[in-house]
Amino acid sequence: MKILHYILGYAPMRSGGLEQYTTSLVNAEVEKGFQVYCLYPLGFDFSSHNMKIKAEKNSDSLSDKISNFSLINAFPLVLQGAIYDPKPFMKKQDRNVFIRFLNTVKPDVIHVHTLMGLPIEFLSVAHEKKIKIVYSTHDYFGISPTPNFFDPILNKSFDQDDTVDSWIEARKFSKPVWKLRVFQLRSYTKIKNLKNAIPSTDYKKPRAEVVSQKTASMFEDFSRLKKYYAKMFHLIDIWHFNSELTRKVFKRHLSFPLHGEVIPITNSGVEKICTSDTNKKHSKKKINIGYIGPFQQYKGFFTLINSFIKSDNNKIQLILYGDNTAIKLPANVINKGRFDKAEISKVFSNIDLLIVPSVWKETFAFTVLESIESRTPVIISSNVGARDLLPEDYEGVFGTENELICLLKKVDLQLIGRLKKQILVPKIGILDVTRLY
Repeated sequence: MKILHYILGYAPMRSGGLEQYTTSLVNAEVEKGFQVYCLYPLGFDFSSHNMKIKAEKNSDSLSDKISNFSLINAFPLVLQGAIYDPKPFMKKQDRNVFIRFLNTVKPDVIHVHTLMGLPIEFLSVAHEKKIKIVYSTHDYFGISPTPNFFDPILNKSFDQDDTVDSWIEARKFSKPVWKLRVFQLRSYTKIKNLKNAIPSTDYKKPRAEVVSQKTASMFEDFSRLKKYYAKMFHLIDIWHFNSELTRKVFKRHLSFPLHGEVIPITNSGVEKICTSDTNKKHSKKKINIGYIGPFQQYKGFFTLINSFIKSDNNKIQLILYGDNTAIKLPANVINKGRFDKAEISKVFSNIDLLIVPSVWKETFAFTVLESIESRTPVIISSNVGARDLLPEDYEGVFGTENELICLLKKVDLQLIGRLKKQILVPKIGILDVTRLY
């Protein structure tokens, strides 16, 4: 079977759960005997704004049997912020570019992992050729003008709002197109590394940009864009929902039937997690509550800090991993900073209880799966897709900040013991999704 994946790219240019999943999946598919091709947005030709496809060299993290192609002059990548001007996201493209490409590759299945950067012509040509199209719900771009349905100004998800007005309102935390184009430059890895090498002195809450008043033409443009992406989603044959949460969100925003199933995801790093620290000794004075992730609102980081302070539980201390930003932290909060993925077992050996406090409707969250695999219990927001991996009556789920405060107040060795007994390690295979092919 020939499988063509549309992805965002590979490390080190891309990072996070989507990159971990797609890299693990394509390597596993090759090992299984599939012929695998990958297309991703990369490069910008300033002499011509028309899209084109170019063969690429292989990434070090990939099997040499995978054929890679770049989509040059892809639509702007909204990896952060929202859409300010809809027009660059629905420019008509030359169908012949995609006809030639698909005639060359001749895939049996196209597995789309995001709509970011992709034009409707790609999917319409594939549909006309009767190539099965599978879509995985890793982000919300297309039913939302942002990948995460999160408003950083109001500090809340707006996934309940399906109006054109909500897309226009999101302009207040959007980025200009030229900034979004930076994400697809070949030099982006160097730019990102340079930025990471400069120590951040503090977290700055996003400010609402001054935007022009809503006009009839603006409403028309955003309405057209919303319909443009709905048409793209209508061309999907099979839906891979990575959680029950994403199934509900997508069904709420799309008016046609979505045929598919919920299949949880994993990555090759999960199976390498050491579980030798299952029976951690609690001779230390404090119980270590762990948070793994960036210091960002949508991840619930500041909600966690506020809740930790208000809990006033002198039995616990909070250990942070994943961000080097030098921010002022309260007593009993220790920042360990970024770590290499190979050190994940060591990280969990220092955590008695993981907290996943996401405010956005997080599509999955590998940290939950990693925590379960390491036999470390977790306190989890009901906004997290990986909640599916825990029992229905699991004691460590919260829906509001007050509920999180109450849980943190109760944290002791007895609660940790009860949570640990409730956890069962799920059997998830990286190739489970291929049953949809």
